[in-house]
Amino acid sequence: MVTCNQSFLYSILLLLSIANLTADTIKLKDGTVLEGKVIKETPDSIDFEYNFTKSIKETKTIKRSDIKVIDKEEADEIALEEIKQLLPTASLLSTDDYDKILAGKPAAFMADFKTSKLKSSVQDIIDQLLAEKAKVAANSIKIDGKWITSEEALKNPYNHNALVLATRMRASIEERNYLSALTQFEKLEKEFEYSTAYTKSIDSILATLPKYAARLTQYKRNYPLRMAQRDKDLKSMEASDRAQTETAFQSQQKRFEQRVAEAKELKNRWAPVSEWNLPSISDNLDTVTKETERLEKLDLAKVGELATLIAGSYQDLADNKLTSAQSRLENAKSMGAKGEVITKLAEQIDTQRKAARAAALEAADDNEDKDNSGEAKETKPEKGNGKTSENKNTKKAPDKREPEVNPDNESANTTVTTEKESEGLSFQLLLSILAGVLLIVTLVAKFLVKSPEDDTD
Repeated sequence: MVTCNQSFLYSILLLLSIANLTADTIKLKDGTVLEGKVIKETPDSIDFEYNFTKSIKETKTIKRSDIKVIDKEEADEIALEEIKQLLPTASLLSTDDYDKILAGKPAAFMADFKTSKLKSSVQDIIDQLLAEKAKVAANSIKIDGKWITSEEALKNPYNHNALVLATRMRASIEERNYLSALTQFEKLEKEFEYSTAYTKSIDSILATLPKYAARLTQYKRNYPLRMAQRDKDLKSMEASDRAQTETAFQSQQKRFEQRVAEAKELKNRWAPVSEWNLPSISDNLDTVTKETERLEKLDLAKVGELATLIAGSYQDLADNKLTSAQSRLENAKSMGAKGEVITKLAEQIDTQRKAARAAALEAADDNEDKDNSGEAKETKPEKGNGKTSENKNTKKAPDKREPEVNPDNESANTTVTTEKESEGLSFQLLLSILAGVLLIVTLVAKFLVKSPEDDTD
C-alpha cells in the first residue's frame, strides 16, 4: 500500500520533474496527484513511470485500490496535438513541401484512427494545408505569415526578390547553417544593396558572425585530435581497406579544394570550409574579423534612408507616378547611390515616360482622325442628284469648333490658327471693297444727274 510519506515523496518528485512530464495523470484517494506515463496495467495494479531526476526515470507499481481516478491521454489526442504543431507553416514552402507534410502525420492519423472523434479536427488542418498548397501552385508565396501574389511581386520585383533572399537567410540562421546564411547575405548585398531587406538583415548577420567564429575556433582546436584519430583508425585497418579509405578521403579533399578555387575565381567573400582542411578554417576566421569590422562601420541610418528612397521610387514606378519616382531617385543619387541598380531604375523611369508621351500623342491623333471623319460625312453628296444635302450649296460652311490643345504639338496649333485668321481677313477685305465701290457710284450719280432747279438757273 502507498503510504502518506510515499505519496508526499511522489509529489516532490513530480515538482522536480515538471519540465519533462507526460500526459497521463493519476489521482490517489489521499489527494496526491501523480503525472507521468502508464507503462503497464493489470486488474490489480498499474506500473507508472515518472522522472526521479531530470535524467533518471523510475517506475512504481500502484495498487488500483489506492487510485481514485486515472486520466490517461488517448493516443489519438497525442497525435492530434502533434499535428497541430504543423501550423502555422513556414515561409517559402513549395508544393512538394506541402505534399510531404500531408503525407506524414495527418495521413497517418487518418489511417490509424478511422473511428476517432478527432478526425474532423485533423481534417480541418488538412484542408488548411491544401488551401495553402493551392496558393503556392498559383504562384503565390508565403513570407512571415503574409501571402504575396505574383501580381504584387511584379509591381516591385527588386524589393520582392530581396525579401525572398533575406527570408532564406534567416531560415539558414535558425537552422544554424551559418556559412550558408553568410553566403546569402553576401548575395543580398551585391544584388540588392538598396533594398529594405538588406538593411534589416545587417543586425542579424552581426549577431551571427560571433556564433560562426566560435564554431570555426572549435574546428581549429579539434583539428590535431581529429587528424591523430584518423591516423590511428587507418593503422588499425587491413591494407586493402586502408588504401580504399585513403583514396576516398583524398578524392573528397580534391573536390573540396576545387570548390574553394571556384569561390576565389568568383571573388566570393566566403569560401567553403572543411574540418579536415586547416587553411580553410583559418581563412574563414580572418574573414569573420574583417566582415565584423566592416559592417560595424556602416552608417545604418544612411543605409536605411537610401533603401527607403529606392523602395519608394520602385513603388512609384509601379503606380505610374513617374515624377515622384524620378524625384526619389535623384535624392538617392545625391546621397551617393550608384551602380547598376540605379542605372537600370533610371532607364525604366525614362522608358515609361517615353511610353506615356507616345500614348498621349497616339490618343491625340485618334481624336483628330475622328474629327476629320465627321467633317467628310457632312459634305458627302446625296445619292441620285449629285448635290449636297444642305440647300444645294457646294460651299463648305466654316468650322466653328475650337482647335484641340496639344502641348506636345504647338506648331500644328499655330498653323490651324493662322489659316482661320487668313479666312477672316479675306472676307473683311471683300466687304471693304464693296463699300468703297458703292460710295464711288453714289458720288458719280450725284454729280451727273442734276435736278430741274439747277437747269432753270
